[in-house]
Amino acid sequence: MTLPGIHPPTLNQIMDWICLLLDANFTVVVMIPEAKRLLINLYKFVKSQICVYSELNKIEVSFRELQKLNQEKNNRGLYSIEVLELF
Repeated sequence: MTLPGIHPPTLNQIMDWICLLLDANFTVVVMIPEAKRLLINLYKFVKSQICVYSELNKIEVSFRELQKLNQEKNNRGLYSIEVLELF
């Protein structure tokens, strides 16, 4: 998808715009029955994104631990087997 203009908006700019739109029309969004589906979909989307970022954070921490273990292994020169669980 290509957007018009020289520089397409960043993800942060898009999120700021959506937040401003929701803030400005909060009472309308809450009061209109048709908006209930939109709010439910937004809630599900945000919840799924939180899960994704949580899992990515776990993977990042695991990689840091692997790097630390690799550096320790290189310093010791000993052979070892490391088991890492990503759950």
